[in-house]
Amino acid sequence: MEAGDKFASNFMSEFIGGKLNPQSFTNFDPLEGVSSGLGDSTLFADHAASFIPSSPLAFSPEAQSVFEAGRELWKYYHETPENQDFDPLDGVSYNPNASLYNIREYFQGRNESGKMNNKSSDAKYTQLIANLRESLKILSFKIQPKVYEFGFLRG
Repeated sequence: MEAGDKFASNFMSEFIGGKLNPQSFTNFDPLEGVSSGLGDSTLFADHAASFIPSSPLAFSPEAQSVFEAGRELWKYYHETPENQDFDPLDGVSYNPNASLYNIREYFQGRNESGKMNNKSSDAKYTQLIANLRESLKILSFKIQPKVYEFGFLRG
């Protein structure tokens, strides 16, 4: 299944595939138009360019499982506008550039006060989101020790 329209950006697939040009970030100004007092933003650009992979990234089996579960949910979302008449409370419509949040909103809808519902009446969506959550949980157990090892949190 393909998306119903062209994506607005291919940044992430280019990044994962190691196809970005680090030199394209030398003039990048993340603070353009923002008065931050942080000084020269070229420091950010130089730092950001050092994290751009020059070859495709390799992922653990656990991360690949998350990708696959996400892909199945993504495929189902892109099939839905053609195959189902879906009408959430607030009229959320199909978006080819939808994030996971947008997909959840599409299937779960919102209540009268505007809060996203906790569940969906769509059984296939419910199973796919459960699969994704389980894959994320397994991945989180794998990376949890690295959070401390690399100093993101202190133990």
